[in-house]
Amino acid sequence: TQLTTMLPGHNPIEAENTKVLTQSTILHTPIDAPFYLVARVFDFLSSPLTALRLSSVLFGLLTILLLSYTLRQWFTDRIAVAGTLFIVTSSWFLAFSRIGAPYVMGAFWLSLFIGIGTWRTYTTKPLLTDSLIIIAAGLSLYTPRYIWLAVIGMFVLAIRRKKQLYILPRKHQWLLPLLMLVVTTPLIYAGIRNINIVEQLLTIDSLPLNFQEFASRVFQNVSQVFFRGTISPSITLGRLPLLDIFSIVMVALGLYYFERRITLRRSQFLFAFGALAIFLVSMSAFAVGNLSIMFPIIMLLAMGGIVEILQRWLKSFPRNPIARSIGVCLIVAAIGFTSFYHLQRYFVAWGNNPDVISAHKIDKN
Repeated sequence: TQLTTMLPGHNPIEAENTKVLTQSTILHTPIDAPFYLVARVFDFLSSPLTALRLSSVLFGLLTILLLSYTLRQWFTDRIAVAGTLFIVTSSWFLAFSRIGAPYVMGAFWLSLFIGIGTWRTYTTKPLLTDSLIIIAAGLSLYTPRYIWLAVIGMFVLAIRRKKQLYILPRKHQWLLPLLMLVVTTPLIYAGIRNINIVEQLLTIDSLPLNFQEFASRVFQNVSQVFFRGTISPSITLGRLPLLDIFSIVMVALGLYYFERRITLRRSQFLFAFGALAIFLVSMSAFAVGNLSIMFPIIMLLAMGGIVEILQRWLKSFPRNPIARSIGVCLIVAAIGFTSFYHLQRYFVAWGNNPDVISAHKIDKN
């Protein structure tokens, strides 16, 4: 991803994050510490704005690798290649993985959990995967809202242990808590010194007051993805939703595909994480950037829809090579046109939009 194609100035979101990078330390302000730690490394080689954008690009690339691995394990190598092209050219992905703000962390952490969870079903080294899960869970606590995921995870783990569905071997019982303590020590230290840190991680100030408000946020978040967006020139183009028509149809088919295979662990995995993603993003006030946490789930569902179409087509023509080739070519063409549309939407339409250009003329000071 070439940063030279980005607009040169700060937008309001990047201006605020530049101040965080240059005027605070991780020990005193540990929120999104993994993102800012990487940005500080890049800051030695470039300007603060470029460092923030490079940090987003790095975590965006890691997100792509994790999703590509998951697709390869769930489907086939060819689907993984097509899915990677489909995901990496999405204007939604390009928006949150190139902006100088930690929005990409929402997609990264969820992709990491899904990737490790998928790996755990194939590996013969449960201690290694459990250790990685603990480390990832501990580091994700530095990202706002993810502490709710940890609380839910601990609750589910307690139930599973009570029902003896998951028994931790004795030799592992001291290692995993120790790893969690080491990873979260800076966070605990900062939280003791400043209780506002805990409030920000829990997003207490913006928690929904009642179920009606929570349901309204869920509807707004879903609408932003599928139907009609809100004006946010720093990230989106006008009021266009984050997805295109083809992607929306594939997501719908993907829901059908995974629902028909609900007994499979990956289907249960996907629906569980999808529900958690909607829950987490709706626990705080609406912001387009925060929707990145839903991105991995949406993309995996879309690829499930593509697989559903391919399987039905190939099943209809089991012995006709020409028809089979035509079906594959149509899917490849649809993915290609969709990718072209999103690249044009992001690099041409969004980059030359007057509102977007105006938004990137903010003085960082």
